[in-house]
Amino acid sequence: MTAYPQPPDPNNPYLQPSYVPQYASPSSARPGAVTVMSILAIIFGSLGVLCGLTALASQLAMLAMGGRNPFTPNMPVMNNTGVVAYGAVAGVVRLLFSAVLLAGGIGALKLRPWARRALIWWSFALIVWATINLAIVLAWVNPITADFVRKTQLQTNPQAAKMMGSMMGPLQVVTAFIGWGLELILPVCFLILWRSPRVVAAFGSTDIQDFQQ
Repeated sequence: MTAYPQPPDPNNPYLQPSYVPQYASPSSARPGAVTVMSILAIIFGSLGVLCGLTALASQLAMLAMGGRNPFTPNMPVMNNTGVVAYGAVAGVVRLLFSAVLLAGGIGALKLRPWARRALIWWSFALIVWATINLAIVLAWVNPITADFVRKTQLQTNPQAAKMMGSMMGPLQVVTAFIGWGLELILPVCFLILWRSPRVVAAFGSTDIQDFQQ
């Protein structure tokens, strides 16, 4: 008599399709886009914090030396307190953005839901800040800086001042737009990748609005 195999026990959890072994690696559920973007956030966030702290220390040293750069104390000093103050404020703002980016990158690498939301808000805020800063730089900071450099050059090299006066304005505009465009690359990537259903599911979100974004 032929023995037929018995059907699987429906009550055995090890035979169910939804069974997931407890030893499965958590990183296997992390999409590659999350890994790449998290590492980039950690790298750029760390560099931003390091450069921001260095710039802040330099600003404090300049204030202590009456506005002179400690590395070039013989250079002329820009006496426009508004531009100097705005530079200090902008440096602090960028330091805060870098700190949030670093923290969000570390949290996202561990698939913390708060990190995904933080980096989305970070992206919106950075786009707004970068655009406002671009307008301020083009309309106010660059003209004052160009005038200061031109007057300084007139005292030392009038010929170079004439040439610089015709080139510096357009060069400042091009440089400002290039910097603005580069600054938007990372937040735009976050807004595109961080709102995809696969990434939202990887972060373990149960909010239906996250899947509709």
